[in-house]
Amino acid sequence: MAVLYLSKIKIKKDKKDELVDLLKSPEGFALTKTKPGLISLESGVSTDDSGQSTVHIWCKWEKREDFENYAKDPNRDPESEYNQKLAGMTDGPFKMVWLEIIE
Repeated sequence: MAVLYLSKIKIKKDKKDELVDLLKSPEGFALTKTKPGLISLESGVSTDDSGQSTVHIWCKWEKREDFENYAKDPNRDPESEYNQKLAGMTDGPFKMVWLEIIE
């Protein structure tokens, strides 16, 4: 059964463009899109009335195990250069939700 991964990532002030560039880079979404089991990946940015920007990411995977295998990629290790850059631009932990898709 396909699953949907939703993530909300608050962005540090003045880091929105830098974070979006990282996600659009070859080490960002481009890498994710090469992984087995990924059906689709979309994202967007919202900004609330206080000026807080948040990246929203939603990915459809054939099964949750496909995402778990993707997360084991050395480029997604918490200590990887990519994740260290990302951590420097985010404001707090990621909020994640898994949905089983009703078909």
